[in-house]
Amino acid sequence: MSQVFGRHPHGFYGMVEMLRAWVGGLPLSGEKAGAPVTTDPTSRKIRVAFVQFSGVATAPLTKTPIAGSAIKTPAGVGAAGRLSGDFAELSADLDWHEANFMEKGTYVNLGLQMAASILSSSPTDGRRRAVYVITDGQLQDQAYLEDAKANLDSVGAEVFGIVVRRFASHTKVDTDAEEALKPITSSPHNTHFVNVDMDELASSSGPMTQLCDPLTAFGSSIAMGVAGGKHQPCNAYTKKRDCMSDVGCAWNQLSCGTSPCVIHCNETTCNQDVANDCVNGWSAADKTCYRKEVCGGTAQMTCEGEAGCMWNTTASECGVKPCYHTSEDGCLADIEYVCEWKSSECGVKPCVMLDSQSACENDATCDWNATAPGTKCTPKKCTPHTEKDVCKSDVLCQWEEATSRCVVRPCVEYADDRSCDADKKCHWDTTAAPGSCQLKPCARYENETTCGLDTGCKWDGTEQVCVKKTCHTIPGKCECQQDAACFWSTA
Repeated sequence: MSQVFGRHPHGFYGMVEMLRAWVGGLPLSGEKAGAPVTTDPTSRKIRVAFVQFSGVATAPLTKTPIAGSAIKTPAGVGAAGRLSGDFAELSADLDWHEANFMEKGTYVNLGLQMAASILSSSPTDGRRRAVYVITDGQLQDQAYLEDAKANLDSVGAEVFGIVVRRFASHTKVDTDAEEALKPITSSPHNTHFVNVDMDELASSSGPMTQLCDPLTAFGSSIAMGVAGGKHQPCNAYTKKRDCMSDVGCAWNQLSCGTSPCVIHCNETTCNQDVANDCVNGWSAADKTCYRKEVCGGTAQMTCEGEAGCMWNTTASECGVKPCYHTSEDGCLADIEYVCEWKSSECGVKPCVMLDSQSACENDATCDWNATAPGTKCTPKKCTPHTEKDVCKSDVLCQWEEATSRCVVRPCVEYADDRSCDADKKCHWDTTAAPGSCQLKPCARYENETTCGLDTGCKWDGTEQVCVKKTCHTIPGKCECQQDAACFWSTA
């Protein structure tokens, strides 16, 4: 890390200054290293410790860490390698590390063991514990970290990985570093890992700065909030009803995100946030502001009077109304239901909520297609039209005079020439743009008798379909000349 990193002539010294700026912006607890821990575990105050890892392998690697491959400040210097909430102590720690840059190989085993030992001294009273592993290169002992990772798990540490890259673009060095670092991070790995340039490390939008913000990937795993003091990542909810059942989350038309309420740290600001439905959402038990519960009423009348809610008579409970969206984009992007936007309102498409064949077939307006991908119950085409004019106004339909009903027009459902021409009764018509699939003229005759009444058609017994006569099958000169595609030859 002694090379140039972006605007920093020396990567390690640049990182130390980034860490110093980061610590200066943290809500530190003010407690010195070794002093009794008196802050409330839900106060979101922070203590920090630093461990520098490196080293040289002089023998084949094993699970036993390389001696001397990690260091922390000694007794009498700063926090002496312990957790501290005092900026002066932590700044002295960073000064010492800057003066004692190891500049050797990238071996992290001993460093992780030290981190687990440091965290084990922290009170087990609900405080969150996190370890940031920051590197610029590939770990050289990643295959031997099982014990170190187990020790971190035993003290309840969330492990995050940060690769600091030298350039704006990613290089193979960065990729190799990522592949080695990701497996030692906590699950899910993708939300516990990031690749950044040096200046992003401690920026206002950087991964370390946002560790207390549950709206961010890193913060969602350690910030105080829902479920036993840990806010659950809302992006895990793919369905609106599941998202809205978690009062720490909010649906934003397209996906589930953390409710803005949880960033309020006291009851006063919580109750002042009317726009995000935070009023009266303060929980004294875990000192967290939650969103107002949606569709949580236990009475049918109350439920049906709440916007976006509907009463489930089967389960006798209130739930979120399907396809309740106020924008067309949100409506059409709903990944839980098949919604449609009509007359400036979002609603469930007919039939698609019927997920069994029997239920679908019992509805006269629906068709069941067992081989269809995804939704198998869909609205019948044309047959719901009971009026002739309405039927004829639908381009997919035609009115059947004999039965006085609306039926699907043959061939029109084929969207391309290949599928169209594969049907013996259809042909792809390009006389008008865009091309469309049309019924062949003779194919409208459904039996041999009616087919034979048309002198331009003949019955194909093999295919059981009425087809147009080809020129060589027309026996007479007059009939031949009546077909524009044919001519009579006396040869």
